[in-house]
Parts: sequence; structure tokens; C-alpha cells
Amino acid sequence: MADAPIDGARLQQARARILAFTERLVLENTAADYRRGRDPSDNLRQLIDLQTLKRRLEIQPSNQT
Repeated sequence: MADAPIDGARLQQARARILAFTERLVLENTAADYRRGRDPSDNLRQLIDLQTLKRRLEIQPSNQT
């Protein structure tokens, strides 16, 4: 049973959770950069890359708050 493959729905859900967590970290870093007067360009690029990855993986936005 330990070798049973992960079904597609669980894998998709895990990917969505990981991407949501990463997205929150990038947004927090962007806000911190603005507060400190730093250039947030790198963080904004990372956010765009994450959005592109979510579209490619067909991960829909969550309705959870």
C-alpha cells in the first residue's frame, strides 16, 4: 500500500497549497521591500512567474480566505 500512486486530485491539491504558500511569501517580501524603500522588481518578477506556473498547471484560485 505504501507504493500506491498518488491520485491526480490529491497531487493537484498539494501543488496548489505549495504555490499558495510560496505566493504569500513573495507578497510579504514585496511589502517588506516597499516598507524599507528597496526596489521590489525581483519579487514582482517572481510573482509573475508563479502566476504563469499556476496557469500552466491549471490551478484555479482558491475561494478560501
